[in-house]
Amino acid sequence: MTPTKDSLPNSESCRSILHSRYNPIAEAERYIDTLSLREGVDFFILIEPGMGYIISPLQKKFPCAKIVCLHVEDADVQAILEREIPDVYASSIEIIEWKPSQRLFGEKYLHLLSETTAFIKRANANKYTTDYFSERWFSNFFKNVDSIKKFIIFERFDKPIIVVGAGPCLEDSMQAIKALQKKGAFVLAVSAACATLLKNDVLPDMVVASDGGNWAVFHLFELVRLYRQTTGVEVPVAATMNAALPVQIADLPMLLITDGSLWQNTVLKTLGFPFFGMPQRGTVTAQALDLAFALTPTSVFITGMDLANRDILVHARPYALDFHVHAATRLKPLYSSAFVGAANNSFAVYAEWFKRKLNFYPKRLFTIGENHQVFSSLPVWIDAKIADKQFRQEARIFSLDRSTKGIYGKKAVEILLSALKNGVYGQKIAGEIAELLSCVVDEKTIMEKANHPSGV
Repeated sequence: MTPTKDSLPNSESCRSILHSRYNPIAEAERYIDTLSLREGVDFFILIEPGMGYIISPLQKKFPCAKIVCLHVEDADVQAILEREIPDVYASSIEIIEWKPSQRLFGEKYLHLLSETTAFIKRANANKYTTDYFSERWFSNFFKNVDSIKKFIIFERFDKPIIVVGAGPCLEDSMQAIKALQKKGAFVLAVSAACATLLKNDVLPDMVVASDGGNWAVFHLFELVRLYRQTTGVEVPVAATMNAALPVQIADLPMLLITDGSLWQNTVLKTLGFPFFGMPQRGTVTAQALDLAFALTPTSVFITGMDLANRDILVHARPYALDFHVHAATRLKPLYSSAFVGAANNSFAVYAEWFKRKLNFYPKRLFTIGENHQVFSSLPVWIDAKIADKQFRQEARIFSLDRSTKGIYGKKAVEILLSALKNGVYGQKIAGEIAELLSCVVDEKTIMEKANHPSGV
């Protein structure tokens, strides 16, 4: 460290100096004044700001904005940004570079900038989904609060987990899944894989549901049939609070997952509902993989993650939405519909996201079957990796009295309205909901958007 004329710390190398030797504070103020910064920015991302002299003048100009500083020594930049910035704020992010850092750190600085722009691009893609589904997701939250009867307490367990996606390669992985499950591995399946697994006599230990679209309920009907029409088997469901869930699923135990937003956490905590917070992902397979790493400290296996079409197939068969195949007509043939789906670039976005995340996942991830090539660097499953012993460990489950229909949904709305008036965090909650719903937040809006059937 080198002292400046004003006795403030500085950083120096043989190639460059990060800040003015004479007056770094004045230098930072002049730099911020020269930037054309738009109004309404909620988050500023500073790319290697050095000693951080630009933070104070930036705070003076934007007192309500949050400032996130990234440094070249930061390992998982994506994880930092995901933790600090919800996707709903993607359109109100501004990057500020400190150019002397680029001259000093070179490629490390450019890597930091590249990771940040990639995060914003992905957050924007997620936000498009959020904008489309936002009102439905919001009302799903209150609907789910009102219908769930049984809860699972989140606890880690010491057993391997198989994360099962719904890609076509799942069909070729059944024997490996059965072999691992027989030795005690925990099968954590996305909801779209249920029909394929059950058809092949594989009972998942838990199913993950995060899709807010109405069609998503068809995947969970498989579990409802299993419970009501056969042996009464209760397969637990790990569901995000904005997921579309059929009302019949209320008979099954649920692990509630919030997106980490203050408004969701506040409502569930006040109601006394146990929950687990996780960043919202654009795809349920990524959500399931995050959950797997949170649940176990040991090996995690993945399969059914093609992230691509196999000819015209996007999912393993049978598939809960196969009735669309029978609905094909002369004017809307199957291949034409499949081509439209293949032209959607969402698979490429997800593949790129996984590519970046793989470097930071724990080194206990294995692949089963022909997953997407982005996973080719992972070690392939070998039978000897799992000891021949049982890992069975029951989850803690308790039931909640639902004798008064509609009471919990009504309470949830009342809690949220009360939280909006809180002098400490009410403004933050209002900002989250306003960003989600793209409207002014008031009592009338909350009551209408919650769309509560009891007429709250």
